[in-house]
Amino acid sequence: MKKKRIVGLLLSMIVCIAMMPVAVFAETPAAEPAGVWSDYAEDAFAGGTGTVDAPYQIATAGQLAKLAADINSGEKDKNHSKEYFILTEDIDLSAHRWVPIGSGSHKGSFHAFGGHFNGKGNKITGLYVKEERDDYSAGLFGAVGGITIENVIIENGYVEANGRAGILVGNATQAYGCNKQFINCTVSGTVKNSSSTEDGRQSGGLVGYNSYGSYENCTADVNIIGAGKAGGFVGEDYNGKYSNCTAKGKVSGAWFVGGFAGIIWWESNAEKCASYGKVEAIDWNVGGFAGYVKSKVQIKNCVAFSDVTSAVTGGEPKTGGFAGTNDNSTISNSHAAGKITASSSEYVAGGLIGVDASGIYSDCSYDKEKNAELKAAGGASGVETANIAAETTQKVLSNICIDYYDGHDSKTVSAKEATTTEEGWAEHSECSRCGVWLNSEGKETEKELIPKKSSGGGYYNPVQRPEIITGEGGKTSLENNGTTLVITPDEGMQISKVTVNGNEVTVTDNKVTGLKTGDKVEVTFTKIPPTKEELDKAFKEKAGEIELVVRTSKTSKNNIKVTVKLTPALEAFIKEIKSAGYTVKYKFYRSANKSSKYAARITKEEAEYLNTEGKKDKKYYYKAKLLIYDNEGNLVAQTELKQCEYGVRTWSK
Repeated sequence: MKKKRIVGLLLSMIVCIAMMPVAVFAETPAAEPAGVWSDYAEDAFAGGTGTVDAPYQIATAGQLAKLAADINSGEKDKNHSKEYFILTEDIDLSAHRWVPIGSGSHKGSFHAFGGHFNGKGNKITGLYVKEERDDYSAGLFGAVGGITIENVIIENGYVEANGRAGILVGNATQAYGCNKQFINCTVSGTVKNSSSTEDGRQSGGLVGYNSYGSYENCTADVNIIGAGKAGGFVGEDYNGKYSNCTAKGKVSGAWFVGGFAGIIWWESNAEKCASYGKVEAIDWNVGGFAGYVKSKVQIKNCVAFSDVTSAVTGGEPKTGGFAGTNDNSTISNSHAAGKITASSSEYVAGGLIGVDASGIYSDCSYDKEKNAELKAAGGASGVETANIAAETTQKVLSNICIDYYDGHDSKTVSAKEATTTEEGWAEHSECSRCGVWLNSEGKETEKELIPKKSSGGGYYNPVQRPEIITGEGGKTSLENNGTTLVITPDEGMQISKVTVNGNEVTVTDNKVTGLKTGDKVEVTFTKIPPTKEELDKAFKEKAGEIELVVRTSKTSKNNIKVTVKLTPALEAFIKEIKSAGYTVKYKFYRSANKSSKYAARITKEEAEYLNTEGKKDKKYYYKAKLLIYDNEGNLVAQTELKQCEYGVRTWSK
């Protein structure tokens, strides 16, 4: 009987181990140090009074432990609310296990740090946090409220928890308007969370859970061994703001897993942020940048370099190169450069989005070379989505240079002689990041390769290298060994003029031929003028939006002067009309009764009409409108008839 119980126990253990997420075994935990820093807290800080001009100074690990002990005591006179702290030296925490500054359960009671902490660029090393209690937050800081944390550097920290966990902060939350700010912080290390997928397990490289916090110029290079809601920078976010932040570490977890954020939702904003590390998930909603994006989130000029792997074989994995699911949020000028691998045989991944749920996109792209079988969005079958382009690896990297790095980084590449096996090139400029060739103005241009040598030792046709200066409004490229210039105007633009060595030349089929090395070619573009039908339509629509301001006044001779006021908006509209060769006239009306039909008095080009006749003691009402005629004299548009301000006047002559 005893033997059977042992065998049964072993079988149970094998089954349990088999069911645990693969991520749990991804890394061996760091060696746990003896004791806790709470028992080694010093009695006083190194100096200061806690004001902005005289912040408390922290120079030792024991003094940092004092800050944690004060906050965690719950005593009101030790909460350091709105007080200021600075690190004055590097801090080594390796001697003991760290108890977070601000300890407690986010589902129960907790103490939060509500002051200002400036690391001053000093390094914190040896951080080891192991919080085994359910739902307790873990990090250098456990819980923070309305504070500023800046210039903190944590190297190779280790944080393990069964709740909200991040190297810097586990739980950055309290109430709306607390104004939590994190600026210029850099962390590295490992975050390991419970294998449970219950609500409340959030793992992030820098912060586990964020609510109403802003992050600027922060970097997390952290290996995340998470469960649900795991991200390279933040596990779960609510109404946060992220600017110029980077996540570099590998992220593994169960569901809601992303290279930058596990979940980002409710009017959050991310701009100029990037994720680099590999992303692996054993359940749904996984993306190179975010696992789940929901409810009016704005993401722009961001990039996911991350490779993404989903282990889901049954059910819908919701896996995408940038986001697992986009629910009613906007993603613009953002790109996915990684390789996506999904195991499901029933559902497909998406090059950019795993599942598109009323998302909005503009100028986004994903790598079609690495993901030839994928379309922009996945699901039961892949679908193309407007404003998400399937591009080559080179084009995606070029897009990233423009949208994320704000332009190419030019470097000079030395000339290489062609051989019988390899092409060569002349000295030229390339982008150091994406490798595109650049012209003298730093704009992308076609490669100009020198052909391989023939077996007899000679060359094929020599490559010509004219200098090309391309104006705004189009692109140019060289063909036929540099002898032919191909000109491609942007949409709505046309070629205005092309000169070669200062002389205007004829352009045929958008090409200039016969070019040679030493030629200087200048290309300019202009907008394509609108057609008459387009002008008529535009003027008619705008005339319907213009609200005339018309006034009457009595002259010294008791005549009535009616004036259309030339407001800035009306003057700009008239200038636009006349520049198109159209004519503007004003039509003036008068009536003896405000509700009766108005009779036209005169049509003239001046915005003023003088009424010189009428019946004595009779009241008259005045109106006016603007008329637009084409260059053939045809009426094409008019404003609404406008009642004059001070519109009723009594004739006194």
